[in-house]
Amino acid sequence: MSTTLREPVSKVDTAWWHMETPDNHMVVTSVLLFDRPLKRDRLRRLYEQRMLQFPRFRQRIVTSVRGLNEPQWELVPDFDVDSHIHHLALPAPGSEEQLRDLVGDIASLPLDPSAPLWASWIVDGVGGHGGALISRIHHCIADGIALTRLLLSLTDEDPDDPSGTSEWWEVTPKRMRGEPEHRGLVRGAAHVAGLAARESLRSVRHPGHAAELAGEAFDDARALARVTFLPVETETSLRGPLGAQKRVAWSEEIPLAGVKRTAHAVGGTVNDVLVAAITGGLRTYLLERGDAVPETLELHATVPVNLRPLDGPLALGNRFGLVYPTLPVGVPQTMERLRAVKEAMDQIKATPEAIVAITVLDALGHTPRAVEELFIQFFTSKSSMVLTNVPGPRHVRRFAGQPLRRVVSWAPPSGSLPMSVSIFSYAGRITIAVLSDARCIPDPTALVHAIEHEVDELRRCGQAQARAAEVVGTVAPRRKRATARRPAPKRS
Repeated sequence: MSTTLREPVSKVDTAWWHMETPDNHMVVTSVLLFDRPLKRDRLRRLYEQRMLQFPRFRQRIVTSVRGLNEPQWELVPDFDVDSHIHHLALPAPGSEEQLRDLVGDIASLPLDPSAPLWASWIVDGVGGHGGALISRIHHCIADGIALTRLLLSLTDEDPDDPSGTSEWWEVTPKRMRGEPEHRGLVRGAAHVAGLAARESLRSVRHPGHAAELAGEAFDDARALARVTFLPVETETSLRGPLGAQKRVAWSEEIPLAGVKRTAHAVGGTVNDVLVAAITGGLRTYLLERGDAVPETLELHATVPVNLRPLDGPLALGNRFGLVYPTLPVGVPQTMERLRAVKEAMDQIKATPEAIVAITVLDALGHTPRAVEELFIQFFTSKSSMVLTNVPGPRHVRRFAGQPLRRVVSWAPPSGSLPMSVSIFSYAGRITIAVLSDARCIPDPTALVHAIEHEVDELRRCGQAQARAAEVVGTVAPRRKRATARRPAPKRS
């Protein structure tokens, strides 16, 4: 634990702290589901042994006397972990709908700013005999990937899982080009001056380095220009004035192996298929609400991109960038829509947008609060939702002694964004979940059902393409063999 009583909040974390509004709380919300209820005493010991080793969960944010924009972490005297663990039960029959209503109500509440910025709710009676754990942790403590890793670091291997030793993550993303500590577009004036001097000296000594820097600067400028000059998001019934009440819904579990087969058959990735399903679900949802959906209609999502290796040590703080992929909701045909999604995702992968975004967030942490708010509204006007894809453990884990059956998690929508859509894979199954503003999207269950239908449509298309490929594969060799047996013509 830190020996100092106070320490400054990093500039990126400060930006997320200042994004908190009465209508959108910057809190990562997770739901862990179990077949049996959790024991409070066991959960308490688990938190004390593993989670509270990080000082952030015993600290609160206070404002520096030197200025309103300089928050600091301060250890809370007489910290009591029990004040952060709540215990309640659903009334019979304890349906999933009752649990969703409870999660929506809890997600509508702010965390107490005078205390450490986290809380948990043990819920009994889920499905009659099961249990759940609702967890809320403020985004200024860490990003969604780090917080999910933290939550799952509280778990252990399940000795009853026949699939063998657990591996933590489905996928370890490749490190993106560059690191924001070493270069970037937006920095403090003194920092920029020092960096420019060092890079100029390197360019004199190594002329090839100047060309490399010029290329990277051009890529960065183009990426920033793309985000900056994205038009304001097309008006649909998804967007509107926000309220404090939130609602949630989540899909049935989707077998990951089936999505992989679909992706292989259609020549895309698992992420391409799932984003295409969400895009198609949005199209159906808008049409059912009476929106005009012309073929040219495109929406955008704000997608966090992890900028640290998942196999590295667990560290808190925010370490991610943002990209804005296009969602071609106007394309009516399923496979054409998938191809358009894949093209948009491939274009995003080839740009440094995520690196640029984190330098902008760092810069916002240096600016006055009013300037931050203007920038946040500017950038959140460019999309209709936050969209996250978090790969979880491949095998079943135990949490406080109970097998962890399922995980649902949402990043918070920021600024004026009306919803957050999440993809979470765990133990070979995928859950797609929606957290929405009750004024803008009062029925997220209908949107989730539309997404589930699109997953089925893509699976059928994938099966049709796989059968067609098998036919081609069986016919072509026969033709080749028949040609080989044909005797050569006799010479006269």
